[in-house]
Parts: sequence; structure tokens; C-alpha cells
Amino acid sequence: MNNPAELKSIFEKLESTLIETGDRKPRTKSMRDALREAAANRATKRNDESYFREMVHVIFYAGMKAARSLTA
Repeated sequence: MNNPAELKSIFEKLESTLIETGDRKPRTKSMRDALREAAANRATKRNDESYFREMVHVIFYAGMKAARSLTA
């Protein structure tokens, strides 16, 4: 499971699923393009600690949003 190509494939499938199910807002550009642009802009300003902190926030927010939509 340490194969970079396999990990990239898993990430891309997960990313596509999250975008497809979680992005219901009208946008001027796709969420994927906005995410890639944000990542490129922040890449030089990040250290591991801030990156992992943000990823945890994103994952928990997505989980809470999904749970809320299931109960609504």
C-alpha cells in the first residue's frame, strides 16, 4: 500500500466522490480547480503541522455536513 500511483488513485477517487456529493453550490469555476489553485497558493506557506491541522478540519467538517444531510 506504499505504491505512490496506487495512493494517488485512491486519493483522486475519494476527492471526486467528495466533490460530487458535497459541492451543491453554483460556482464560476469547478471546485477541483479552486482546490488546486488554493493548494498551489498555500504550498509554499505550509508546514506539516498546519497542513495536517487543516486536513483534520476538512475531514471532520465533511463528516458533520454529511451526517446533517442524512438527518434532514
